[in-house]
Amino acid sequence: MFKLVLYTGILAGLIWLSLAVGLSFDWWDSLPSFSTAIILSQWIGVILVLFVLKMSIKNPARFTNEYLLSIVLKLIVFGGLILVFIFIDRNGAVKNALLFIICYGAFTTLEVSLLFRKLRS
Repeated sequence: MFKLVLYTGILAGLIWLSLAVGLSFDWWDSLPSFSTAIILSQWIGVILVLFVLKMSIKNPARFTNEYLLSIVLKLIVFGGLILVFIFIDRNGAVKNALLFIICYGAFTTLEVSLLFRKLRS
């Protein structure tokens, strides 16, 4: 469990660091308004999913069902969350949505790679 929190924390830190570096080098004019909330929600979401799936990894039928359910729930919850962010800040909607998509892809890639490592061991 410690490695899970460590790896996802490192990824969250790298995303936040890349935003800060890009801002200091004037790659963009401002950070997305909900950048902290987006990164933290993705980080917490992946930790929760992997923690629940870690308990069911020994039962293949249960694991498959729970993994598919976790994907559907993540899409619904995160979709609702990004809609709220877009409606609150319409001017920064593109930046928030782009950061959300990048974070979702990065954290999902990490989630799948950690699951593959766990399943093969």
